[in-house]
Amino acid sequence: AMPFDDRSFDVIYSRGVLHHTFSTEKAFECVAPLCRSGGTVYLWVYGMGSIAETAFRRVMYAVERVFRPTLSAAPNWLGAKLFLGAMGVGYVMFNGARRMVNPAIQQLTLARGIHAARDRFTPKYAHRHESSEVTAWFRRLGFDRI
Repeated sequence: AMPFDDRSFDVIYSRGVLHHTFSTEKAFECVAPLCRSGGTVYLWVYGMGSIAETAFRRVMYAVERVFRPTLSAAPNWLGAKLFLGAMGVGYVMFNGARRMVNPAIQQLTLARGIHAARDRFTPKYAHRHESSEVTAWFRRLGFDRI
């Protein structure tokens, strides 16, 4: 149970959080009733579609599925730190290559690259959802402006 009364908030903003819980849908069911009638719930979760966009994304998703169980259990283990640092460097290099083609892409610093690697590989849960699935959650809970 949440420590707030139902309909306590005009705006609920969750960007990249609920998919890291045991059940994204159950977490949404806990949060959504806190929104007042006529209020706004903003929800952003990992999508399934982005996995297949490029060969790089498919490879990264496969690597993620192999390494996350170990890294989420021991993110401070020296091997994990070395792996995450190497992945952070890899992200920066990949970003640099992309920026050569499109200079408008934001430059990724090493700190942000390591943060991205930690976000991808260390959470115990990182569920992915279709937009139709998330839309169905909103409808089931009575939201009509989706």
